[in-house]
Amino acid sequence: MFLFYIDDSGDTGLMRNGSPTHAYILCTLVVEDNDWLHTLDEIKDFRRFLKENFGLRQRDELKANYLIHGTGPFRELKLGYEARMRIYKLALSFQRKVSTVHTWAIAIKKNALTSDTESSGIRDRAWRLMVERIERYTFYGKDTCVIFPDEGNPEFVRGMLRKMRRINEVPSAFEEKLLSRPATFIIEDPNFRRSHESFFIQLADLNAYAAYRHIYPEFYFGREYWELLGDARVKKVNEIRGGPLGIKVWPP
Repeated sequence: MFLFYIDDSGDTGLMRNGSPTHAYILCTLVVEDNDWLHTLDEIKDFRRFLKENFGLRQRDELKANYLIHGTGPFRELKLGYEARMRIYKLALSFQRKVSTVHTWAIAIKKNALTSDTESSGIRDRAWRLMVERIERYTFYGKDTCVIFPDEGNPEFVRGMLRKMRRINEVPSAFEEKLLSRPATFIIEDPNFRRSHESFFIQLADLNAYAAYRHIYPEFYFGREYWELLGDARVKKVNEIRGGPLGIKVWPP
């Protein structure tokens, strides 16, 4: 069984209505059930390393926003920006080295949307693209999966997954037609997690912001962060249409 941990970055508001973000990102971290305990132990060892070298306790939430702005537990630690970005880079490199986790992101580019798109449509499109790829990933792995999203928007996510389990049509990559692809490999309703209680959700949060800045880099946070994930990124999510490795960008 595959376990998918999902978090987002940015917001679903429209830029013309004052949203400060250029894109809405949905990112997943996937681990197989047989690897779960070993991976958790590896993450705990990594968190012990952060405690010994930076003072970050295991119960402290590792979150992109906290690292960038020095808020949350980092306000008390009084770590400089360079030290906080070192932690960020180590967390991304760790996922490549541990080899039992994989990740990808869905990026909805707001400035490429038509004028009639509403904020609910942004979230809807992102989740549909994510669930479709989760279903295909699980299908190719010949197994089932369970989804563990961050606790935000539970009614929306639960309702969408229930509908997609029964009816879901996706455009063919090779023909002008729709294919029936119900998400039958995803079992049970989503199991929502509070980010401060899940190391896996916290890593998904870091990956989501790294994906955002890979598409919209800034002088303080560039494309190289997403690259640190290396082979942990799943290339199949956009292998046919192309784009940044491990990031499905929509509209293309």
